Amino acid sequence: MPPLNVGDTVRCEPNTHRTNQWKCRKVVADLAGRSYEVETEDGGKYHRNRRHLRQSKETPTVADDMEIENHIPAETTMTATPAAEPTVEGAAEQQTTTRSGRTVRPPAHLKDYGKSRSTPKFAEMKRRINPRDSRINKKDRRKSKKKSKDNSKIVERQVPKVSSALFFQYNTQLGPPYYVLVDTNFVNFSIKNKLDIVQSMMDCLYAKCVPCITDCVMGELEKLGPKYRVALRLVKDPRFERLPCMHKGTYADDCLVARVNQHKCYIVATNDKDLKRRLRRIPGVPIMYIRQHRYSIERMPDAFGAPKV
Repeated sequence: MPPLNVGDTVRCEPNTHRTNQWKCRKVVADLAGRSYEVETEDGGKYHRNRRHLRQSKETPTVADDMEIENHIPAETTMTATPAAEPTVEGAAEQQTTTRSGRTVRPPAHLKDYGKSRSTPKFAEMKRRINPRDSRINKKDRRKSKKKSKDNSKIVERQVPKVSSALFFQYNTQLGPPYYVLVDTNFVNFSIKNKLDIVQSMMDCLYAKCVPCITDCVMGELEKLGPKYRVALRLVKDPRFERLPCMHKGTYADDCLVARVNQHKCYIVATNDKDLKRRLRRIPGVPIMYIRQHRYSIERMPDAFGAPKV
């Protein structure tokens, strides 16, 4: 391989690993015959080994740059297509073919050269019909007048009737023996805390208590399956009074709230937070719950056995 002289036009072979050294143009200095200092087109200078340089008598063209950009091997050479300067209209469509029939696209910086850029639209007004347009009826043009309130008319409100059993918030119908509506989770929590339902109610209220089970509560316990068979056997105790339900389904919360609204002689035993929230809106209904491994009751001043909260 003949040595290179200073001033020779060269090109780097495609096996170089840095793309910014592909477009070598001119040998600037000879470094001991094996490596050379090569100046690129953009003015950068690099040290390259002799085996990576290839002597070229002609000035590199645009096709050579495309060959370098697309990493075409050194054996394939470009066809004798004249390298024309890219115009504004045809810069994006320009292509070159190799001997093997492979099409090469132009460099990336020439792709969007011919596209016109439009300015973004801002503060654009919406198109709407002129209010004086003939297509609009006269009725639509009139502004709607606010109706003045007539104070002479009596406003009717539907207020629920207050039960005669209530003296303000105090329920006069509550007295021994107390009838307690038991919820599903109250039975389960009683078994978990190892509490006898009838005996613990009597310890809380210091009076006789009759726990009541509705059909929907019984249906909920039956649906829970064999895991809650102890609770189901406990509810079938003859000391529990069974109340029939006339509604559809087995959702117990609505049934208990409806019974308490209709009859003010019941205490509701539950540990459900949502049901407690609904019952607190109804005046005169005490709520029994489990606290500190014993029964407690709220909204009932006569419960002397209930623990202080």
